[in-house]
Amino acid sequence: MKFSLACLALVPALAFAAPLEPRQGGVAVNCGGQYYSATQVNRGINNAKSGQYSSSGYPHTYNNYEGFDFSDYCNGPYKEYPLKTSSSGYTGGSPGADRVIYDSNDGTFCGALGDTAFLTYDELDEKAALRSVADDGAGATVLFSGTTRDSFRGKQVIKLEYEAYTSLALKTLQSLLERAHTSAPFADNPLPLSANADPNTDSSEDGVTRCYIAHRLGEVKVGECSILIAVSSPHRKEAFVVAEWLLEEVKKSVAVWKREFYASGDSIVAQDGQGELSHATQTSIEGDSRAEEAKEGAEPSWSWKANFPST
Repeated sequence: MKFSLACLALVPALAFAAPLEPRQGGVAVNCGGQYYSATQVNRGINNAKSGQYSSSGYPHTYNNYEGFDFSDYCNGPYKEYPLKTSSSGYTGGSPGADRVIYDSNDGTFCGALGDTAFLTYDELDEKAALRSVADDGAGATVLFSGTTRDSFRGKQVIKLEYEAYTSLALKTLQSLLERAHTSAPFADNPLPLSANADPNTDSSEDGVTRCYIAHRLGEVKVGECSILIAVSSPHRKEAFVVAEWLLEEVKKSVAVWKREFYASGDSIVAQDGQGELSHATQTSIEGDSRAEEAKEGAEPSWSWKANFPST
């Protein structure tokens, strides 16, 4: 089972993992909560085809590392161009993560891509993470893989189990992906403009290109991966900073909890990346999550509460 944020075409509504049917009149898309109208999608394709903003480095060749099948309606070769909601579309500077994919021969819409975040019970795939953030304009890609270690504070660890309050966790992940393309990751770690950057552009050129977050749920044995974070960017420093920032923010604010099991038979419960939860903290998290779920009008299931000890 997999819970994810992705780019959707609103006409028709299909996840981007299944290529999107073209519409000559244009297709509106939703990338992780960011809506782009058919007019904005078409503007991106038209800006790319005109070559008016080629000094920005776009469009790029889209190499389809994800392995999507566009053959029913796009013959290729493919190009990608940044999607923007502004009246002029993308004209230069920081491109953000979202892209329209089109057939470079005739401008046919093929699909849309953006940042990726998901929770899954399946094993995580490092190659898939790298493919997801690949971009011809990115000279650097940083991949972090967090695995279950075999000891904690002198105790032998045999496995971890993760549970999440899924809808709240995905909302938080979406917010983090959006903030990754702002100055937020650099607030405590400002970086000078890269020596390789175009001197005629501002520092926004040094933003990151695309981000990927995958978090495992369920049982994760020693040596197995529980979280993957990948970030691509034109220059390496930004990719390192944003990858670490995303990791720390996921551990600090995403509603994922773990139970750590020891060879002695003991276990503890903690929010991912933090120490054992006190009873007061558990009660506070329960209350916050219950309020969020009630606000959404959902029936409270609280299966994740089973992770909390009664004393």
